[in-house]
Amino acid sequence: MIALILKKAKDQNANYLVTAGGPHSNFNRALALMSKKMGFRLRIILYDNNPHIHQESLNKRICDQTGAEYSICTPDEVAERIEEEITKLKNAGEHPFFIYGGGKSYEGIKAYTEVVQEITTQITPELIATTLATGTTFSGLLAGVQMYLPTTGLLGISIARQNEISVPIVAQNLLEFFESKTPKTPSSAIKDQILDQYTFGGYGKSNKELRDFITKTMQNTGLILDEIYVGKALFGLTEHLKNNPKYKKKKVVFLLTGGIFHF
Repeated sequence: MIALILKKAKDQNANYLVTAGGPHSNFNRALALMSKKMGFRLRIILYDNNPHIHQESLNKRICDQTGAEYSICTPDEVAERIEEEITKLKNAGEHPFFIYGGGKSYEGIKAYTEVVQEITTQITPELIATTLATGTTFSGLLAGVQMYLPTTGLLGISIARQNEISVPIVAQNLLEFFESKTPKTPSSAIKDQILDQYTFGGYGKSNKELRDFITKTMQNTGLILDEIYVGKALFGLTEHLKNNPKYKKKKVVFLLTGGIFHF
């Protein structure tokens, strides 16, 4: 995903990247590492209602090590702060390239259609499941399933947002990606493919049941999960499979898109 996005930034002769996200963002961490390698400077609009987790997040600490710059604000101030920082950079003679949080873009979605294409070379699963946060990863997988695995189900387990927020975002992503006025997948069908009952109260929130599940999973499998993203998603998938016997003894692929960075 990031390689495709940064190629576009290079093609536009940008030297500064601007994005937004919380301190736990997997995307920001990967972007910070790749941007440093490719010679870009990076400014992150960092937002959260809990400033103390800036020090607790390994993703944030990795961004620190790459020399990423921050403009810290609350979630309500993000849009305004993005405009302010881009204007500052332009006035300073820089050439900024804005990247939506989580990599939301044609390139970001295309990258995950290629993930599905890669899966087809190894397995034909009955179900693919993943974490749903900003919706870009899920949107790309949904487009990829339509293109390459039309008989395979897809499930996104939301870790923060309810469906009334997530579904329109995914629907719009697909419209823009396929450049079509008619959605290939109606909103009602997208809603059926997103579970929003395992957010545990919202982004970054947890409880004992989730923590016990993560501990037991790690002890039994060696798989390191986190309470922010993939721990919630795997918990939700596990509960879903318990209640849906049609997947018993079927091939289910769970895409682990994080984990140790939030442990």
